[in-house]
Amino acid sequence: MKKRIFLIFLFIFLLYSSCVSAVSNVEINSPAGILVEESTGKILYEKNAHEKMYPASTTKILTALLVLENGNLEDTVTVSEEAVNSLSDGYVTPYISSGEKLTVDQLLNVLLVPSGNAAGNALAEYVSGSIDEFVNLMNSRAKELGCTNTHFTNPYGKHDENHYSSAYDLYLIAKEAMKYEEFRTIVAKPTYSLAPTNRYSKDDRLLYSTNDLVKPSSNNYYEYALGIKTGFTSYAKDCLVAAAQKDNMTLYAVILGADESSSGVSYRYIDSKKLFDYGFNNFLFRTIRSKGSVVDTVEVSGATQNTKNLDLVLDANISAFISTDDEYTSFIPEIVINELSAPITKDTIVGSVSYNINGTTYTANLLAGSDVEKSYMFILWDIVFVIFLMILFKIFINHKKRKKKNRRK
Repeated sequence: MKKRIFLIFLFIFLLYSSCVSAVSNVEINSPAGILVEESTGKILYEKNAHEKMYPASTTKILTALLVLENGNLEDTVTVSEEAVNSLSDGYVTPYISSGEKLTVDQLLNVLLVPSGNAAGNALAEYVSGSIDEFVNLMNSRAKELGCTNTHFTNPYGKHDENHYSSAYDLYLIAKEAMKYEEFRTIVAKPTYSLAPTNRYSKDDRLLYSTNDLVKPSSNNYYEYALGIKTGFTSYAKDCLVAAAQKDNMTLYAVILGADESSSGVSYRYIDSKKLFDYGFNNFLFRTIRSKGSVVDTVEVSGATQNTKNLDLVLDANISAFISTDDEYTSFIPEIVINELSAPITKDTIVGSVSYNINGTTYTANLLAGSDVEKSYMFILWDIVFVIFLMILFKIFINHKKRKKKNRRK
């Protein structure tokens, strides 16, 4: 008998554990990472997310953001000798040359698709006049975005002990950059064709993205990927800031310090895809209550018999970001109703309703579902009350007049 009871409890425990693990058990191989839902900012997974790490070329996300905020895509930039020649060994990229005239749009594509370092320097000089001044702008803007573990020393990701960021801070920067349609378009490109210029008259130069997530020909391709930016140095190892969208959900995944798996695939791709799948498979947006639905019915004082029962109607959908475990959970609302009395016009705000779900509060207004008319009895009482006040006022005035007359005598 005892053995049977033990087996029953063991079965229940294992069943419960499997249900919990479906949502909570996800792990990455890389030393730091984060997964965040865009619209709510809800962190779905984090590992050393605020740890200072070397960002390598993911730095270029902020460089691009500052160009979009302060520049004009149609402007022409002449690439300076310093922009090219100041690059250290190991950081020289062959895509553009000094003296070459390119538009800001072209330089952004060279910066973000094949990860051109000289393009970063050229854009820095374009925005701020010098690389040093641009770096100051980078650090100032990072603070404005809420980055607390970030400091940059160059615009393209050259290794420096004082050049660092964190998974969370890079998410903040990427989310801001993705507000720009031009940025979204560029980082999703698997290739970019750079047209002939004053220094390159041959056929268009076809440049390839460093981000396998957006390349259909790659084994690391992810069909829901929106792109963004890779990074690598021997100190930073493999880095990736990525975004993906499925149905009505957009997720950001940041992976820093990744090594390669035994099969030769970078964990920046393995881990980011694992996080995206985890987010899309275990979370969803659910409409808790629909616009126009009746949340409650109350009786309004002073109303006519036919209109005193007032439906309280939602003025908007209440949609919540929830775990799939809560897909069919009934949530209890908190209803706040204003002090009501007739008359009330239909669609007047009469209160609010809130749902507190997993620490997030979702609120909408409650509207009057119909007109509420005042009862004739109450109208008559109002008339009597007004007449009574008028009589009192008249008595008061007459009394003052008599007192004034007596004083004259």
